[in-house]
Amino acid sequence: MRNARINELLEQRDVLTEIAFMLYGEFYVAEKAFWESSTQKDLFRIESELYDLGWEDVDVSPEMEMAALLMFEALKSGGIIPDAPEEEEEDEEI
Repeated sequence: MRNARINELLEQRDVLTEIAFMLYGEFYVAEKAFWESSTQKDLFRIESELYDLGWEDVDVSPEMEMAALLMFEALKSGGIIPDAPEEEEEDEEI
């Protein structure tokens, strides 16, 4: 069951990636309009669920991870990627 859900999410991610490519171009992650769009929010939701299910992207090399981190930091410092909204603290139950 879990593998079926992971496969379904991967298919959805592929479709959303194609949509992002068509709407924002080949380097859509570098486009300010992509961030906070419904496409980006849906991709984030899908990838979060994938990781929650224990999925790991096995095709990512350490070099690719470093490049992604450097690109993320550059985009964030350039104001293209907005800061994450602060999460509301939940009241502790007594």
